[in-house]
Amino acid sequence: MVSEKCGDNNNEFNMLMRNSLLEQIRDEEVRRDEAIDKWKNLYFVIKNELDELIQMTNQGERFCQRTKEVELLEELHRELKVKEEIIANLKEKIASMEKQEVKREREIDILRQSLKIMSYNKKNCKPF
Repeated sequence: MVSEKCGDNNNEFNMLMRNSLLEQIRDEEVRRDEAIDKWKNLYFVIKNELDELIQMTNQGERFCQRTKEVELLEELHRELKVKEEIIANLKEKIASMEKQEVKREREIDILRQSLKIMSYNKKNCKPF
């Protein structure tokens, strides 16, 4: 009987130890799963922040490229305005030169007519 009681106590002790070990293993698995979930969440937070930084950097590069393009366009507009002013000045000079040409032609016409009149007067006015 004593040996039966010892055997029963031994079996109960073994069962308690197994149950205790199983409970510790389950607790350890739960803690491990919680730690894994925390690390996964941290990973996704970091990943999202990095993605946002990359997007901001790409937008910054695009902004820099747009800024360079805008600067280039502004420079081209300035050059265009300068060239338009030069063209306007040249057109004014051409118009002025055309007016001078018309005046010279009139003067030449007047001089020719005067010469004709003078030569006609010389021919018609003969000394007696």
